[in-house]
Amino acid sequence: MAVSIILISVDILVSNAGIHTESPSHEVTTADFDRIITTNLRGRDGELLLDL
Repeated sequence: MAVSIILISVDILVSNAGIHTESPSHEVTTADFDRIITTNLRGRDGELLLDL
């Protein structure tokens, strides 16, 4: 019996990370909100990851 191996190349790699808080939305501080938004939209270090 012949065995076929199919090799597939990876054309794109997505590294996804995000943070959140366990606090109810009405208890989230402005500092926490800013940290969450900056991390989720710009990345861990707050640098723009993709310049469109």
